[in-house]
Amino acid sequence: MTGGAEKSGGAAGRDGIAHAKIGGAAEQDRGIPARRGENKNAARGGLSRVPAFVKAALLKLWFAGAVYFFIGLGVADRKLDQLDLTVAIGLIMGLATDLAVNRVLMAIDNKKKRMPKYLMFYRKKWYFLCLNLLYGLILSALTAYTYHFINAAVNGARGLPDGSTAFGAEPVLFGVFFLAYDLLLVGLRNGIARAARALKKERGRV
Repeated sequence: MTGGAEKSGGAAGRDGIAHAKIGGAAEQDRGIPARRGENKNAARGGLSRVPAFVKAALLKLWFAGAVYFFIGLGVADRKLDQLDLTVAIGLIMGLATDLAVNRVLMAIDNKKKRMPKYLMFYRKKWYFLCLNLLYGLILSALTAYTYHFINAAVNGARGLPDGSTAFGAEPVLFGVFFLAYDLLLVGLRNGIARAARALKKERGRV
């Protein structure tokens, strides 16, 4: 009887070891895709941790600088006068904003609805394209007048003739001015919207 018990105990021990190996392999198999999933979530989380404002500002700045680089310093600068150049840059920026900038920013928003407050006209409607074209013209005109006023001030301070270009445009600073006016107008719109909501809420309490 003792021998039978030892045999039974040995068989039970071997079964326990086999089950432990199978269980360990199963846990290892489950762990590999889990770690891969965690890596993917971590990669997505890295981008999602960047504030929406930073994403919007960097992309808008890049596009404004790129458009001026290719248009303002490229073909148009040698064939168009200042007014035509301003109109050309404004229309191209409006088109780029509607078809590229807004769509990219809305795509990386991950349905959190944080991005619309940094975009002036972002809906996918045909008339929003017209609004973005007009908005691009406004931003381009404001940026051009900024350079005009800076040059007028510099010319007056240095005693240079009127119309001299002491402070020329270049892509990075053009993008900074363009972005600054965009953020100013978007912030003004957001402020008006908040004031309107607050007024409506106050009237609802009366």
